[in-house]
Amino acid sequence: MAPVTHGNKPPLFIPHTYSRGDSELGTVENRFGERLAALPMPFLQGIGDGLLAEIGQASPLVLTSCGRHWGERFYQRFSQEMERHYGRPLAQLDMATCIQDLHLAWAAHGWGLLSLDFSWAGHGYLVIHWDNSFWHEGEDLEGCLEQGLLVRFFSLFTGQTLACVQTQKGMEKRFVLGLADRLAPIQEGVSAGRPHRAILSQLESSRR
Repeated sequence: MAPVTHGNKPPLFIPHTYSRGDSELGTVENRFGERLAALPMPFLQGIGDGLLAEIGQASPLVLTSCGRHWGERFYQRFSQEMERHYGRPLAQLDMATCIQDLHLAWAAHGWGLLSLDFSWAGHGYLVIHWDNSFWHEGEDLEGCLEQGLLVRFFSLFTGQTLACVQTQKGMEKRFVLGLADRLAPIQEGVSAGRPHRAILSQLESSRR
């Protein structure tokens, strides 16, 4: 599928045009000349291991809080860069442009592959597919950072206070966002050990 263009502007976050590196200086910059940081996977894994060793059971709360802070900062940066590139505020851009650039931003920053499933919007849910996440933490910390990032980013993006439940772990992570009171049946399905597809199928059946 050809990229959506806004006016005569191509998408902002096309990976091979959004960032560039200087091998002699060992630096990476975005298309606006701002410095980016490249973190090796062992360093990221060490963060999770260090948290577990130092604060134990409080680690998930700390990571979720860090994710929320990151999500807020990323929303601010995403909004600013989108306005800088397209010449108008994020709220004035069409949804297709915003979503396409959001998908591309994940790849451009090396965070994995993000996909938004709006087929459940009529039920009050946004289903998020996040494959090959950069954050490969252990089972005890699975999804904490990502949940915090997603819930804060999309709360700001939609202007609503959202909650998030992770419904699938591993390399193909799945999350469901929505208002907190709507996520109770999602959480019940997770607690009962039902897989992602079964949880959504049960919701579909209950609303017919």
